[in-house]
Amino acid sequence: MAQCATFTLSTTDAAANIEFGVWNGSFNPANLATNFFTDPGLSSGTPPTNTVCSANVAPGQTLVFVVFSPNALGTASNYTITVDLPICSSVPCAATPAPGNTLSTVTTVCPGINFTLSLQNATTGSGVTYQWEQAATTAGPWSAIGGATASTLTRTQTAATCYRCVVTCAGNGSGTSTPVCVALTPPTGCYCTPGATDCTDDDVILRVRLSTLDNASTCGTGPPAG
Repeated sequence: MAQCATFTLSTTDAAANIEFGVWNGSFNPANLATNFFTDPGLSSGTPPTNTVCSANVAPGQTLVFVVFSPNALGTASNYTITVDLPICSSVPCAATPAPGNTLSTVTTVCPGINFTLSLQNATTGSGVTYQWEQAATTAGPWSAIGGATASTLTRTQTAATCYRCVVTCAGNGSGTSTPVCVALTPPTGCYCTPGATDCTDDDVILRVRLSTLDNASTCGTGPPAG
């Protein structure tokens, strides 16, 4: 049975102009048309944080993902590709979606670290669409996340943020998931400053002089004296 695949590329490096394409079975850089399968259709400009494309994948089909930066000397890095593969259905969805809770792989996260959002309940049938939203608190205001139109979402964040998803069944209305809030881990939980453990490695600073400041100390594992 075919699967209705959604491919989502999430990046924290917008300056690199990261894009992607999907090929069937193999990729030939000398002939990009050979075995080409799908891509998000971007040809110019800086892509959004999340770019998405969809296609029907046949049983046993092998896909090759190519991630690249068209910028001169640019390197594609700091990205995640999420593949969502629900079973295709020719039967239309038949009721207002009830997505349930919004699920997150983390409750708190450091800046720049990926995490994934998903939904408690699946909505079956064709004609189902998704739109993820974010807000500073569960009280809103809520705003749509550009390109976030799959049943799951991989994100990074620089501030504590709440997330929810509006799931729509064509002709039968929309249901909104119960929000989840992901906290931002404080710097003390994301970075560490190694403490000195001994004075034998010849890498200690025993005296600091700057203008009239003259601060000397002996070696130790605590802060300098003086």
